[in-house]
Amino acid sequence: MIAPTVQRLVRDTTVALPDHLTARERHALALVAAGLSNPEIADRMGVATCTVRKHLEHAYRKLGVGNRLAAATALTAWPDAHLEDHSADVERFA
Repeated sequence: MIAPTVQRLVRDTTVALPDHLTARERHALALVAAGLSNPEIADRMGVATCTVRKHLEHAYRKLGVGNRLAAATALTAWPDAHLEDHSADVERFA
């Protein structure tokens, strides 16, 4: 049911990953793309949930998106986004 929406977003997206995303914003976005919730991301990053929310708000603004799905779609559209490897963090929640 969601697949057509994701396909449309990928096809229609014109978002470019800006170079000025901070390392923390990139880390949070990578974990969002992996499907983690804000509390799970906060635990992995060692910060408060409200801090994760702020990192994501800033990243969404820089990406020109308004939600997690659009941000994850933007990340998958740019495989060379130079996001840090956080697979060890994600595996704990798989």
